[in-house]
Amino acid sequence: EVERLMNLMRWVHAQVRHDGSSRNPEPMNAPHLLEVCRAEKRGINCRMMATILNEAYLSLGFKSRQVTCQPLDEKDPDCHVITTVWSNDLGKWLYMDPTMEATFTDGQGHLLSIAEVRERLISGAPLELSKGANWNGRPENPATYKAYMAKNLVRITCPVESAFGYESRPERRYVTLDGLGFPARPARDAAGGLITHDPAAFWARP
Repeated sequence: EVERLMNLMRWVHAQVRHDGSSRNPEPMNAPHLLEVCRAEKRGINCRMMATILNEAYLSLGFKSRQVTCQPLDEKDPDCHVITTVWSNDLGKWLYMDPTMEATFTDGQGHLLSIAEVRERLISGAPLELSKGANWNGRPENPATYKAYMAKNLVRITCPVESAFGYESRPERRYVTLDGLGFPARPARDAAGGLITHDPAAFWARP
């Protein structure tokens, strides 16, 4: 099972290149995104790459979610979007980054969840980036990638429903995991976003 999950992530990474400044072609679903990238020989941003992987997992019956990783500072426009998929064999959600062909292990070869990666970034416990992690074929520096994710793994947002074509629905709702001490975000609340401070509920077994 884990090998299939890994292979799908690597497949998505190999299908399209990352271009953070690209426009998102409508409709934003995996078949159309792949078709546009091939026809126009263009790239897509990390959100669209995570969307392709998420829908690939869903199509094969895996439980998965698109995950937006954000910094604490709302004035920081940069964030990163990855995918998390539930492994029945391991009994947990797994961290999958199709943009960078990246996963994390605990240094003993055990794959980690997003929550576990975040905890290890905070505590300084062993955290090993997967060999072969790269951006458009350029090897990724582990220290640089860890620092980037440490900055962005602060506020974590997922759609309330993980489904094909969700990114193109006229009405979408998202839930964000925030720390108890984080400043409130009235703009997000007014837009229909949900806020939770309960990691156990946010990362509950599907």
